[in-house]
Amino acid sequence: MYKNNRVLIIATIILVIAVQIPYSAFADLKTELTVKTDVLEMTPGNTFAVSITFSSKLEDISVVQASIEYDSDIIEYQFAGNAIELSSGSGGISDNISSGTKTVSYEIRFKALKAGKAKIAVTQSQLIGSISGSVLGEPVGEIVVKVSEPTIEPGDDIDDEPKETPPSTEQPSDDIWLKSTLEGDLIYVSKDLSDVMLPKGFEIENIVYQDEEIQAAQDYDRDLTLIYIRERGFTSFYIYDEKGLVYPYAELDVKTGYTILETNEVPIDSVATTLLIDNKPVKAWISDIYGEEFYIVYAKNSNGSKSFYLYDSVEGSMQRLIVVQNNTNTIDIDGENRHDEKQH
Repeated sequence: MYKNNRVLIIATIILVIAVQIPYSAFADLKTELTVKTDVLEMTPGNTFAVSITFSSKLEDISVVQASIEYDSDIIEYQFAGNAIELSSGSGGISDNISSGTKTVSYEIRFKALKAGKAKIAVTQSQLIGSISGSVLGEPVGEIVVKVSEPTIEPGDDIDDEPKETPPSTEQPSDDIWLKSTLEGDLIYVSKDLSDVMLPKGFEIENIVYQDEEIQAAQDYDRDLTLIYIRERGFTSFYIYDEKGLVYPYAELDVKTGYTILETNEVPIDSVATTLLIDNKPVKAWISDIYGEEFYIVYAKNSNGSKSFYLYDSVEGSMQRLIVVQNNTNTIDIDGENRHDEKQH
């Protein structure tokens, strides 16, 4: 009997282990992390971008939490989006993701300070599912960039200007890079984007630039065309519009929260109304000054500052509004309502 119980216990333990191991392996396969950079080798003074992309293969992502470490003695953090905070070699990502998203990318820009090898690593992460609310995965990853002292040949002029960083240790090849100028400066335009990570929503399309066929990034929904340019060691996408103009591509991603408040202050030249936000009726005003698609609301931002805001009902955005106000304060004295009006 004792032997039978012992066999049963051992079999149970083996079964538990057999169930747990495939679950952990399966959980790791649910998510994916890629860490890429546009320049693997550079000289001091150059700037470069690191892209961190999280992907879920099954469920949409609702929350991204990640810890990031980098060698701050060799590279210096420049800037990134609102969801990223880095300082003195460490920091992280804390982001709430809108519904319907399985892939989310973050771009961080650094500056090379001195020669050496610098590691940028996602040391910990958690992706939370939007439906289950559980951890989808905890992927980690890293990349190493090399900062080299510039090679000075005899007879070369020495100055403080950062030297142009080619896409590799070789000089830019005419097969891959098209030499051009932008506002009088020498630039190189990439003809091949097969190894370049495209911004979200873009796909590769062949276009003609300066009588040569090159690959560009195309977003048909927004009618945007981007070309990939290297200038003085900085490689980035630029907008190439229908008039042939080239200018930097920059996305403004403003993420902040607002709480709609009540107020006795009334913007002049406006009419009170009720606005439906988050399926709740809130107090608002409309004005002929701004048009029927814009509403004035009184709100508090994520920093605690209170102000009137102009709410764009089409884009769902808020803009702080400086208004001339007619303040009406109602005071109850001896059972009667008295109005103390102040004109500003």
